[in-house]
Amino acid sequence: TRRKILCLLGNETSLRFGNVRHHINYIFEEGFDLNDFPPTLPTHLSPADLESFRKRYPGIVFLCHPALKLKPHTHKRAKVVEELMASGLVDGVEIFNGSMLSNGVPSILTRRGVEMLLGARSRGAHLAALGCSDAHRQDLVGSAVTAFRGKSPANIFTAIREAETYPVLVSQKARER
Repeated sequence: TRRKILCLLGNETSLRFGNVRHHINYIFEEGFDLNDFPPTLPTHLSPADLESFRKRYPGIVFLCHPALKLKPHTHKRAKVVEELMASGLVDGVEIFNGSMLSNGVPSILTRRGVEMLLGARSRGAHLAALGCSDAHRQDLVGSAVTAFRGKSPANIFTAIREAETYPVLVSQKARER
């Protein structure tokens, strides 16, 4: 069976939290016509900037590749990522990222991201698990996706807010069908 891919309007930027910059994606919940397009987020946001933007333009925020810059000796950075996950500023965490996987990034980073998400959930954070193609190349579109059980595309936002999503890797062969 063919599945549909829902593409959403969003903006990737950096959020300064705990004196560390974290990549986040902001996905707009409403559609916009070309005459009323939302502004691009600044390249560096503070938590206050993010909250202000969110009030004006409803949407979801998710933390991108949470373990990408972590190394065994960066316990302090890992602690900051955990604090960000617990802060309420993000609705979800990117677990699979097509660009990371296609560029040979070790799977231990994906596993570490899952561990961080599960740890945050065990401490009460209500976060969705997401898959994103991070399509910097056309052949990566649909390589990692977020699946949800909703009947319509609009249900994705509810599913994310209820943490009822799961990330899926899609093989090149499956994407070509």
